[in-house]
Amino acid sequence: MDGCKKPARRQFLRQLGAASALGFAGQMPLMSRALAAENYTGITDNKSLVCVFLSGGMDTHNAYVPYATGAYNEYAALRQGLAIPRASLLPGIGNTIGFHPALASLRTLFNERKLGLVANVGNLFKPMTPADLFSYYETGTSTVAIPHELYSHSHQSELIQLNAIRLPGASATG
Repeated sequence: MDGCKKPARRQFLRQLGAASALGFAGQMPLMSRALAAENYTGITDNKSLVCVFLSGGMDTHNAYVPYATGAYNEYAALRQGLAIPRASLLPGIGNTIGFHPALASLRTLFNERKLGLVANVGNLFKPMTPADLFSYYETGTSTVAIPHELYSHSHQSELIQLNAIRLPGASATG
């Protein structure tokens, strides 16, 4: 890109929204809020919450893993040939989490308490057991509410991006 000036972030977001032939960017509620924030002048510090949505493009089970001996052994047994060897992990504060060797900069931020890790995030309405799920798929009924298309990655991703996850019959407000 010789001689090309990189667009500012907000200009890029505007261009992305305008260029979307399907209007996908306009469907994301947070996009309009990000664009509207340009005119807000009440921000006096520089704290940010950044969420990177990789659409399944990262094996997070190997990005940060249990480091304590017992928990690591359980992880290694479940991951079989995919587990990162414990000796190559970068331990975090308290030696309960180990970071992938390529994520040293994230480990540093975590140890400085500038990075938080969020695990086991999904579209469940409340915790459920494997028996709840098997019952649902075998009989079509369950004692707990199960999100529509639970095992469809594309549907679940869309629900997260549209902030449309709600109990069956519940209103879309709130």
